[in-house]
Amino acid sequence: MDQLSSEELYWEYLGKQRMWGENIHHVFGHTLRMILCNMSNYSKIPKFHLYSCHDSTLMLLLYALGCFDGCWPPFAADLILELYIDEEARSTHDEDMTHSGSQNSYLLNHYLTPALDALWFRVLYLGKTVPLGCLWKIPYDNGDRYNAGFVPLHFLYDRWRPSAPALEEVEVA
Repeated sequence: MDQLSSEELYWEYLGKQRMWGENIHHVFGHTLRMILCNMSNYSKIPKFHLYSCHDSTLMLLLYALGCFDGCWPPFAADLILELYIDEEARSTHDEDMTHSGSQNSYLLNHYLTPALDALWFRVLYLGKTVPLGCLWKIPYDNGDRYNAGFVPLHFLYDRWRPSAPALEEVEVA
């Protein structure tokens, strides 16, 4: 019954099933963009965000993450997105920036991309780590991190590209 109810809700919000992937950005794009901007601007915003939402909103977010199991979320379900900084990658990036500067769009993109590589995130749903690396079929550069559920933030940008802000619009510390 939960699965039928959740599928009916998706039909209402997103249309025919073959169109769900395309329509999620039209229906839920503002929320996806807010999440990406908050994660990218981690140094300028509070360290902790708490949002409350209806279960139907949670289902759309799970679908956008590619980890919706087809069942209606249980009462008091929680979804946690954790952001981590790879200090080693960040320090390498900072050293590169002292030699280049950001005079034009190319250099700005060069500046932002490594900063996104220094950011990793993981998702916990109902208290359990969601294996996004496996679900998204991401090649393993760091097996220990992927096994613990960590994924580089730029993969989330790639996944949510239609809703994501242009990299030039995001200020990354």
